[in-house]
Amino acid sequence: MTVPVHRVRDGQESLLIAALLAIASGFLDALTYLNHGQVFANAMTGNIILTGGVAAAGGHWPDTAQHALPIAAFLVGALVGESIMQPAARKYIRWAAATTLGLEIVFLVVVAGLPTVFTTGWLALGISFAAALQSTSFRKVGDQSYSTIVTTNNLRSLVSNAFSAVRTKNWRLTLWFGMVCLSFLVGAAIGALATMALGDRALWIAAGILTAAFALLTYGLWHERKA
Repeated sequence: MTVPVHRVRDGQESLLIAALLAIASGFLDALTYLNHGQVFANAMTGNIILTGGVAAAGGHWPDTAQHALPIAAFLVGALVGESIMQPAARKYIRWAAATTLGLEIVFLVVVAGLPTVFTTGWLALGISFAAALQSTSFRKVGDQSYSTIVTTNNLRSLVSNAFSAVRTKNWRLTLWFGMVCLSFLVGAAIGALATMALGDRALWIAAGILTAAFALLTYGLWHERKA
């Protein structure tokens, strides 16, 4: 059975949504790395390396647990996200992609206002859970897979499309994936600067970026429904 996902159109609106989501992901990874024990909120590869390849190998078991817990939160979030995207659940949640994105925004807005003493230890877990929800909803542009939370596959798609474009002279998807990859870098830079200046209050900036993506998404979905 085919699971319906939000299939991003390869137009200007879709590029803005994907770029905004990538900026927010880079932003959140920078924040949790700097402010919450060098843990990545979105990039699970980094946490796996730091858990098994560095901390566990060196016998630093507290650090191992610190990096393993976000992985577990991500797995739970992915399970919940896949459940939401199933046809049976879609009967009750019509716009699953918008719903998961909205939940992530609400979470960031709330925790940004809490004292750090209350969020230390679980904020990265919440962001990892929300990132997994987002990744299950936004994973296609046209017929090609992409990711809003990590860059590896996007870089591969960038090179693959560039090779094809040399022959077809159609550079649209090459530029599309290039912009998304660049957005991660921009988001990480903004996130690092904002975190050093504002601490966890910088989460409000990330929530604002996601809100812009949410507005574009719901606008497009509304017009699709009316068409």
